[in-house]
Amino acid sequence: MLAQPYVVVPEPRPGGLPDMLMHLGDDHTGRALEVGDVELADGTGVLVIHVMDLRKKYRGLYERGKQQTEDGGQQ
Repeated sequence: MLAQPYVVVPEPRPGGLPDMLMHLGDDHTGRALEVGDVELADGTGVLVIHVMDLRKKYRGLYERGKQQTEDGGQQ
């Protein structure tokens, strides 16, 4: 899991499954990642089901979130 994601994006899943939350941010080395998790059915936590290098489709959201974080949350 990313300690401090810049952005969290809900991603719908098929078949009535709960949305996956996609956390966009950097790991401890500065590598841009997307980490997806889903809430456990019993509500006791989350399960990470997706981790990979940040894809182009999320790059704009990631950059805006990172900039806002670096600016102290100012828009």
